Amino acid sequence: MRIWISGVKTYMDPVKPGDLMKGMGVGEVIFTKDPKFKIGDKVLGLTYWQKYSIIKAKELTLLPSSYKDYSDFLGVLGISGLTAYFGYKKIGNLKKGEIVVVSAAAGAVGELAVQLAKAEGCTVIGIASSK
Repeated sequence: MRIWISGVKTYMDPVKPGDLMKGMGVGEVIFTKDPKFKIGDKVLGLTYWQKYSIIKAKELTLLPSSYKDYSDFLGVLGISGLTAYFGYKKIGNLKKGEIVVVSAAAGAVGELAVQLAKAEGCTVIGIASSK
């Protein structure tokens, strides 16, 4: 989010003054025309920082109705967890016994990358912004 408000174009356009702040959110369907969803379904998507959103069905993920704490989908089961997982497994292709350095180890993605590497049996060196 810090990058989005800096004006730098990344995988998403920057947030300009006056724009709604972007952010992943868990929501509840209160109205739908799409048969994929029903009223009361819990969904995950780019909801922006607002109380209500109108979002295309193809941009939402239906969450399991039996789940207890939907906030997990904003962390370990959401974009931070997926970024850490794919960075670790698919890009880093780390194996047991390897040494891993995680920058921003105290951040949302870094803390999960550290845990994944430790669980795999790697030696982890975490870098954070303080002593």
